[in-house]
Amino acid sequence: MQMTNCWDQWGGAITKTFDVPSLKSLRIRAKDNVAQSYEKTVEVPPDGSKTIIFYELRLPTKLGLNIGFNLIYDNFSIILQGNSAKKINLDYGIFGFGFRGMMVPKGHWVELQFLNGKASRIDPTTPFYIVDGTSSYKVTSASANIVRILYSNLGDPGWTYAFGWEKIIIKLNAEESNLQKMNSNFLITGGYVFDHLIPYKLQNIYPSLSLLTRFSLASGWGICFSLGGSYNMN
Repeated sequence: MQMTNCWDQWGGAITKTFDVPSLKSLRIRAKDNVAQSYEKTVEVPPDGSKTIIFYELRLPTKLGLNIGFNLIYDNFSIILQGNSAKKINLDYGIFGFGFRGMMVPKGHWVELQFLNGKASRIDPTTPFYIVDGTSSYKVTSASANIVRILYSNLGDPGWTYAFGWEKIIIKLNAEESNLQKMNSNFLITGGYVFDHLIPYKLQNIYPSLSLLTRFSLASGWGICFSLGGSYNMN
């Protein structure tokens, strides 16, 4: 099986063809002296060939820190159950923001996220009543507040993952008083970072775009979308 990779270099082009095993996931990176490209993952079919094009080579930077800010949208569902067999199903689509610090060029990063918002769907429909001992509460809406801390050692665009900790507070807003349930637990995310597909950069500011699937022992499965940017402190 053959693979060809090429990239532009000061108005010219460099091309290289080489044999690779078929039906295996390969991680390819172009390098010219000290400059190198982002990494791509490819698979070549039997008796076939594939051309991989790298449009940009980067010079390694000295060790430093990038700081970033992200706008976040998170979609998830939670089921609450008390002493009775009845359940309360809550669907959320909430917004928030995150602050990130990333070590360059190593790619290790830590992000602190804050999200809050009201439930987009409640089953049973509001208003409904909850009885707690001798008191009853007329629930009219529900909301959630989330704090997360995430870590990853994959700072390049492409497929990525992160893990960390999440604390979530679910509030049932009643006319008499608000009821709340708090849970904190392990969190893991995985998905794709699209930074290299955004053509616009402003000096040392780099845009960021990602779509992640998330699982938490506190809030279950969810889908998280973030858009923001980072500033190179070097």
